[in-house]
Amino acid sequence: MKRLIITLIFIMGFTVSGFSQSEKAREKAENKTEKLAEWIEAGDESVALSDEQKEKIEELYANMRMEINTAKNKYSDKSEFASERKKISKKYHSRINKEVLTKAQRKAKRKGKEKMQG
Repeated sequence: MKRLIITLIFIMGFTVSGFSQSEKAREKAENKTEKLAEWIEAGDESVALSDEQKEKIEELYANMRMEINTAKNKYSDKSEFASERKKISKKYHSRINKEVLTKAQRKAKRKGKEKMQG
């Protein structure tokens, strides 16, 4: 009986730990999506993100964050990890630009980003 209780506690600990990490990834994804939406709206309010687009982008950003975390645990060498992180980031940003954003939104994003950073 003790073994069963200890095993259940152990499993619950891993579950909560994994949930909090994915929750953190979700939170960061929401922040990145809002920043992207701000850039687009600053560039051209008429091409703002739809709710559906925001959901897709948040999901992609969350997946990117979790893939980066996996790579962080996989690579002990900082330069290898940095290289892998750059590849992962490029892959997901490319997917967002090609699969989710329209041409007008990409143009507005560039324009808005320049406005807000410059």
